[in-house]
Amino acid sequence: MFPPWAPPKRLTGYLGVEMDRPVGIICRNVVSMRCRPDALSESVSQALWGERVALMADSRGFALIETPDGYRGWVIADAVCPALSLTGRSSTRLRDTGAEPAAHASGLWGTDEQERVIGELLAPLRTQPRSDARPITLLTIGARVTMAAGSDDDGYAPIALPGGGIGFVETSAIREPPSARIASREELAHEAFRFMGIPYLWGGRSTFGMDCSGFVQMVYGLHGTILPRDAYLQAAWTGAEPVERNGLSPGDLVFFGGDDPRGRGITHVGMALDPPDFIHAAGGTGVTISSLEDLPYSAIYRCAVRPRLTA
Repeated sequence: MFPPWAPPKRLTGYLGVEMDRPVGIICRNVVSMRCRPDALSESVSQALWGERVALMADSRGFALIETPDGYRGWVIADAVCPALSLTGRSSTRLRDTGAEPAAHASGLWGTDEQERVIGELLAPLRTQPRSDARPITLLTIGARVTMAAGSDDDGYAPIALPGGGIGFVETSAIREPPSARIASREELAHEAFRFMGIPYLWGGRSTFGMDCSGFVQMVYGLHGTILPRDAYLQAAWTGAEPVERNGLSPGDLVFFGGDDPRGRGITHVGMALDPPDFIHAAGGTGVTISSLEDLPYSAIYRCAVRPRLTA
């Protein structure tokens, strides 16, 4: 996905100088990031519960945010809470270093030892530690949660809520943060299988719907490697190395081209399985498995890369 109003920018400022930006935390399960401060404008991506975002501007009840992958979009302002609403140890400002997006993003993810990530496709956040308690919201895979004081209670973990209060999530749905996980490429492929059947959604990167680049970004992100947001940016990313088609391995990213009025060359991405199969979020279908030898993919295949795994 690519916002038509401007390319994604890191926080180096328009003149390339360092600058401070306030940091907020997303306090809705999923919030659309739009190309303009207008609820009817195009959705270019999504921000998920607990993600730390840089606050760039505000307008008419909307906030311009930058997510950990360096992507910008307008969200409803009340979907973002001050960073200090979760823990007094969180930084309330971010100073940019001009680093590569993946390295830059590690600061926005936070380093709080109480931070965890939702590892199940969906996990109800409840008012009490029991299955019949009223749900507060429905957290999606990849959402960030901060553990609250107290121990697990009947299989439920206490979670600090933005703005104060405590909620409860099943302990089995919570993972250690991605920085603590180093995946093999086979594990990445196995992770990808879990998303089979998730519907396609332009600009989506959650269980409720994903686009092609949001899908592979989520799979890698769950294991500590933050890819750029768009397919054409992923293909050119310096954190990956080119791979020949006859040398593909599970986890490699395969790219395709097609009609594109913006002239980017790359319009679709998937993840290699056992060649020639690959898994991808296909428009009109959702997350599915296809073959590089079948049309239309055999005709529009462009290149492949192998991201370097980080932790």
